[in-house]
Amino acid sequence: KASRPTPRYREIEVPEWTYWTFVAAAALKLLTSGDIEYVAQNLVVVFGAPFFLVGLAVAHSLAHRIKMPGMALGAMYGSFLIFPWAPVVVTVVGFAEQWARLRDRYGRSRTLAPHSQSEDE
Repeated sequence: KASRPTPRYREIEVPEWTYWTFVAAAALKLLTSGDIEYVAQNLVVVFGAPFFLVGLAVAHSLAHRIKMPGMALGAMYGSFLIFPWAPVVVTVVGFAEQWARLRDRYGRSRTLAPHSQSEDE
């Protein structure tokens, strides 16, 4: 059995080059048409996925600052089913995280140790 530490998903970050590839794909999508636009649109989705994960990390970090984080996270994930633009908002938050530093300001004051029984009480 390999004993590996649990990844700290709330600390996930993307490299800077990811921002440039996302912006380049979005610009290509806006400036072209036809097959190139179709490929660029799919590249926007592919390069946007890491920002969605960072946005989720921000949401989890902020949710763990309130009294009932499970309720807040359940509402957020439930909103994905009701509002088709909700994942886009999470992606925008993930994209802006490098400049806004929401996790540093609001989310990382508590330790990010693995979930323990004492946190539930």
